[in-house]
Amino acid sequence: MLLIELLLFIVVGTFVFIVSKIAEWIEEQFPPKVKPPRPKSRREIKADLDVLYRSYQKGLLDEAEYLDQTDELIDQLAEHV
Repeated sequence: MLLIELLLFIVVGTFVFIVSKIAEWIEEQFPPKVKPPRPKSRREIKADLDVLYRSYQKGLLDEAEYLDQTDELIDQLAEHV
């Protein structure tokens, strides 16, 4: 009985090992497609600008950081026009 259990354990282990190697091979041959990031909508950009403005008013951002970040967002907003 013990011999049958050990043999079964070896067979199952070998089967699982082979299945994992096949799965690795399939993943290498057919890698998942990477989706490009979705551009922000005008509403999201305006919301980000509002958050930056409030942070600047509260003193969480200094003027240089505020201007740098708002310039990026304004450029993105200009691209939507």
